Amino acid sequence: MPAHTEAAVEAFTGLSAEAAARLADDCAPAAVRSATAPAYEGWRAGVRERLTALSPVEHI
Repeated sequence: MPAHTEAAVEAFTGLSAEAAARLADDCAPAAVRSATAPAYEGWRAGVRERLTALSPVEHI
């Protein structure tokens, strides 16, 4: 993985790229529990909720 990718992931999420990949995998459509929403939307919501729960982020 390029160093700039690792730096960008850490800057945006506060996580290493490896930890961010695990978080995204944990929220994969197979793990989404809602049958009414599209799987991708469920995945996005899961990632957003997990990242939000980790720590507050200052928005510019």
